[in-house]
This record gives sequence, C-alpha cells and structure tokens, in this order.
Amino acid sequence: MQTIARANRVFPGKHSGVIVDYANVFTSLEKALAIYGQGKGGASPVRDKQKLVDELCKAIDAATIYCANKGVTLAAIEQLPPR
Repeated sequence: MQTIARANRVFPGKHSGVIVDYANVFTSLEKALAIYGQGKGGASPVRDKQKLVDELCKAIDAATIYCANKGVTLAAIEQLPPR
C-alpha cells in the first residue's frame, strides 16, 4: 500500500505518479485488502475501474456544463499556453 501511496503523493511540479508493477504489487494489495480492508458488510473497498471511469466522465461533463453556464469555456482554457 505504501508503494502506491508514495507514487501518488503530490508536490510542486509533479503532475502525476506512475506505478510500474514489477513485483505484482497490485495482486498483493488486493489480497491484503481482502484480509484487512473489509468495508461495510464485509465488502471489498476496491471498486470496478470501468465504473469509476464512467463516474469520472459524468463528473467532467457536469463540470463542463456548469462552467459553460457561468461563461467559462474549459476547452479555451486548455488551449492556453503553459506559464
């Protein structure tokens, strides 16, 4: 778990973390979560990745519409050159 947490820490100038799973850490993490990370009712806290992606897409669409209603065009902001 620490491997993933450390890779995903943010600090100035870091935009993302990349985890290269040479030792099959994710499988070990899933096993550990099955033993120690039981959620409510004994359910695993790990959620289906595609469902999370779908939820994220819906949230991005909602945010885009909200901003457009406020006169903010996100696509135009994305085209601005970096500072």
